[in-house]
Amino acid sequence: MNDVFSGLETVFTGTDRIRVEMVKTILLAEGVFYQVEGEGFTGLMGIQPDVLGMREIKIKVRTDDVKRAREILSRQIDGYEMEMEPKEE
Repeated sequence: MNDVFSGLETVFTGTDRIRVEMVKTILLAEGVFYQVEGEGFTGLMGIQPDVLGMREIKIKVRTDDVKRAREILSRQIDGYEMEMEPKEE
């Protein structure tokens, strides 16, 4: 089975549905192709995924578009760089 997410890199990860929609809208407006992973788990009877302990939603772009997508999101979203820093476990 082909993985639709192979060859793509994550530029945004989150559980906030509004934030996810904002990122998608920004990338779409800039003409950046994206794929969403985990979105099918959101909106279950209006419950946010973090309430149910479901996995995060990831927005991925083609490897060639990663730098551009991150620059766009950095300009448009306050604190984007801080959100995307790797978290220590």
